[in-house]
Amino acid sequence: RSIENPDLLAELAEKDIHLEVCPTCNIQTGVFDSYEDHPIDVLYNSALSVGINTDTRTITNITLSREYRKLHDVFGWTEEHFLNCNRNALRAAFIPESLKSRLLTRLESGYR
Repeated sequence: RSIENPDLLAELAEKDIHLEVCPTCNIQTGVFDSYEDHPIDVLYNSALSVGINTDTRTITNITLSREYRKLHDVFGWTEEHFLNCNRNALRAAFIPESLKSRLLTRLESGYR
């Protein structure tokens, strides 16, 4: 199924499935032709739980800062987008709720 299929997007939202997305790696491995063709902006704007990552940094040669810069340059993402993605990733982490709470406070203070 296409990732932009409305039924799939609805299912992902209904089941609250977190997507850890690595756009540069997806392009380098031929999943998508270019950054402009990548559905990350559609996924984010569909109110899904999306996080951004770099995947295998030693192979893709991308840092998280550069990945964020590309998202900003191509899709106009702002700090609010990145904060929301980091909140999503933290919420989906397999760690105790008490640690999530402490990390969320630290995360949000870093964006102020």
